[in-house]
Amino acid sequence: MKRTFIIVATAVLLGALVSGFVSAADLDWGVTLDNAASPRISPMLDEPEWEEEFQAALWMRVFQQTAGGGSWDLTAQGSYTYSLDRPYIFDLDLLRFMGVFPRSSVLELTAGRFVFADATGLILNHPADGLRLGFLYPRVRIHLGAAYTGLLLNPSSDIRISADDLLEVGDDSTFFGPGRVLLQSSFTFPAARRPRELTLQALAQFDLREDPAEKIHTQYLGLVTSRRLSPTLYLDSQLTLSSGQSTVGTKDTFLLSFLFGLGLQYFNENLASSRAHLKIQYGSGFLPLVLLPGWEALSLEDFRPISQPITGLAFSPALANLMYADFLYTFRPFFRHPNQSLVNIQPGLGARTYFRSTFSDIYLDYVDPTSDGMYLGTEIEAGLIARVFSDFGLSLRMGLFLPGTGGFGVFTTERKPEFLAKFELSTSL
Repeated sequence: MKRTFIIVATAVLLGALVSGFVSAADLDWGVTLDNAASPRISPMLDEPEWEEEFQAALWMRVFQQTAGGGSWDLTAQGSYTYSLDRPYIFDLDLLRFMGVFPRSSVLELTAGRFVFADATGLILNHPADGLRLGFLYPRVRIHLGAAYTGLLLNPSSDIRISADDLLEVGDDSTFFGPGRVLLQSSFTFPAARRPRELTLQALAQFDLREDPAEKIHTQYLGLVTSRRLSPTLYLDSQLTLSSGQSTVGTKDTFLLSFLFGLGLQYFNENLASSRAHLKIQYGSGFLPLVLLPGWEALSLEDFRPISQPITGLAFSPALANLMYADFLYTFRPFFRHPNQSLVNIQPGLGARTYFRSTFSDIYLDYVDPTSDGMYLGTEIEAGLIARVFSDFGLSLRMGLFLPGTGGFGVFTTERKPEFLAKFELSTSL
């Protein structure tokens, strides 16, 4: 009841703001239609499994230029989603006010429901209701934000950290998603006069559940860098240290984990607009630490992000106790053609190889409990993206996962290869 009151009050307040601003501002609106169909095929399945999702969204944007080079805009989007699991979900995807106020620096104010993301996109990349302030100076960009996730619909929320969060996935009796407070800050030093850009960031989430089976708070401190090695090659790196406090009954556990990544990015516009990346990602798993005699026992734990990133197509395990290498190459074979529809055809080919990062348990189906192997398997991906018209696009991605069994493999022989194709259409009106 309390959450419903907050939603209604927020809608009334924003509605009043809109009515006062629209008469003096530019108004734009439109409709987007998106459809995705995915068959999954494997000897483990008696017949192909189908996933299908259709979304129709109505969006509106009100924009106003202000004196002194500033501006504000209000953007809203509501959607209807149909899937084979749920015949309908009506949701508010976006309700964002953004203002830019130039002074000696530039102040950015963003409020409402919008996407909060960290510099890596691996720890947090999810809509939430909150406020973000940006202070933009020539030598540093500072961002401070706070948000609440408990007003998101449960089917739309991917905030899954504790055991209680995971139990509520697919629970139709739970209306709202997990309620957590998010705090975020970042300091970015641009690469205007140096070959490297550096970001120092801090995040935290606090569990607001009452009497859960597991209550968990987590904090993250990270460093993200991007360095230009040549006109076409960049080196990216990131390191995040995470602490946490888990309470189960009367037992309190301190959680220590980390996430590390290193990647090469290649872009050559003159070589058929070629793009390629090679990334190595490491998320810690359980590992006892050797300390001096008399010290309290301490161990590394599974890395727990705030929202789980997608780590693959046919096979997408959680970051906990996971190490993988990801390679992808895309190009545009008709990049010099006068027909824009042909220019926007972009095929691609990639591969991902997965390992568990420690010998501890990894929570996947068909894992051999007696195996001391590290190899999870390899996924091969091929795809095609095409923007046929400015308001109509399509993509086809196909992934084949080959699991690691026996010898160095983690899975039992019951784990079979798996194929997934994902076909997407997108249009706007």
